Amino acid sequence: MIPLFLRYLILLPLIIVISAFPQSGAKKDFLVVENPSALTIFNKFEQTITESRKKAFPSFTPFLILNNNEKLSDGFTGVVRTNFRGEEYLVLLDIKGLSSGNKSENGVYLFENTSLLNDSVQMLKDKIVERIFPENKKIEFKKGQIFSRIFSDKKGTMILDPYGKYGFYKLENLKEKSDFNKLLVDKIADNGLDEVIISEIKSTVNSFNSTLKNINEYISDKRGITKEVPRFNINEEPNLLRITLEPIASAKLFSRTQNSLLSEIRLLLIGRKITLNERGNTIIISAESKK
Repeated sequence: MIPLFLRYLILLPLIIVISAFPQSGAKKDFLVVENPSALTIFNKFEQTITESRKKAFPSFTPFLILNNNEKLSDGFTGVVRTNFRGEEYLVLLDIKGLSSGNKSENGVYLFENTSLLNDSVQMLKDKIVERIFPENKKIEFKKGQIFSRIFSDKKGTMILDPYGKYGFYKLENLKEKSDFNKLLVDKIADNGLDEVIISEIKSTVNSFNSTLKNINEYISDKRGITKEVPRFNINEEPNLLRITLEPIASAKLFSRTQNSLLSEIRLLLIGRKITLNERGNTIIISAESKK
């Protein structure tokens, strides 16, 4: 029998829901968690979320702190009430011993009194920027790429980078209007199959493919039979994405997985002028061509 953590994996969209965050410019505190799976996390109903759900959180998840001194309904268990992508979570963590801006032993960073940015920008030219964590290194942001800025402090800026990963960067060398332009929220919501949404969809599909691989390996170990790994393949065309579950023999066996992927993509497309259809083992995502 396949474990629950493989059968009921619930994936989260990979980009922040802008409307769910407070107005930019506000002073806010954040918990940046390198490995959320290492922590005990409850949903807003005080139910412990599953291991598979925790594994769906990206590395270095930025949790916006709503209340750092809250108690569960038992009256004595202390938690931190947070928000990530529009959903509230209760994190079992005592932040009193955390030093602002520094990494704790369990891989948690506390950022206090940060400036909330909550916007997306598009590069106007190629530029090299420095990433502080994870792994201090130089990264190239290319012309046309888009990334989301979460918050900033004196040391740097937390972003969802153009490659779909959260990281803390030094962006002092990027100047607005010469190196990048801010994107309006309504423009982001209506620009069809742009680089941002395609990246989000690909990241979501990759996560599902990892799960399918784990399921296949589990079944192979239990039954001693090696079968072709089922996966969702993406065929990209102008204003069109086709996501096909292959081999075709897997379509019926993993129909629920395809339905789950369809639901995740539907969430990503909210507010966008994009059509989503399903034909057999293929999900079709299309947008009107720009005139």
